[in-house]
Amino acid sequence: GLAGQFGADEEAQNALLESGMTSLVYGEPVTLENGLTLEVQQVLCDGQATTVTVCYSAPESGWFTWDNRIWATNFTFAQLTIGDRDLALSSGGFDRSSVTETTAYCNWSFSGDCADLDGETVTLTLKAPTNLSEMLDNFEANFGTINGLEDEEIIQNNPLILWEPVTLSWTLDMSTAISKELEGGFSGEYEGKTLTLENVTLTPVSIRLTETVGYREMLDVLYPTGVVLTDGTEIRFNSG
Repeated sequence: GLAGQFGADEEAQNALLESGMTSLVYGEPVTLENGLTLEVQQVLCDGQATTVTVCYSAPESGWFTWDNRIWATNFTFAQLTIGDRDLALSSGGFDRSSVTETTAYCNWSFSGDCADLDGETVTLTLKAPTNLSEMLDNFEANFGTINGLEDEEIIQNNPLILWEPVTLSWTLDMSTAISKELEGGFSGEYEGKTLTLENVTLTPVSIRLTETVGYREMLDVLYPTGVVLTDGTEIRFNSG
């Protein structure tokens, strides 16, 4: 999941799970005049970096085109304050694999000391530049043409660009950052062979399946693609 944002190795990812440095956010969504709704959904921290996931919900399809998402990323400034600390923005942008007709997710990553976060007030401010024409001039100077009027019209009419600042604020409750271990074995049959899952780890960020018995020699024919929860919800893996 979002642990990939930090490039964490196996040891570091295990430390994230054990320390529970993740949190689901139950803040109030903000709806703009054009009908676009923004809601902070999740926070992931590793002590030195914080990633915030914001859900963008559109009132109709056709808003989350590739061009709209690219230009909204380029022309959105993000600022994160935790308590009295301002964290420095390191990266941000829309996730490519989770876009639907009316929903998209934007991940913003910040660097800075965030080891002691529980109970702190968090404020995320998203806004467009106040001098758009100057931004466009600078963009063209550094990267060449932006395809003339076509892209400029996309930018001016882009419903995802936040022309007025949007402030999202909540109290960080790390008690929601739980992980749950399901101990196996969980077994299944495949072409006369038994496959056994040793255990499963569930966190607000990811679902991890441990080493399976009788699996590695069958990598050429088996590849996990997701899980189905008991309520019928299907969760697709975005990597093996």
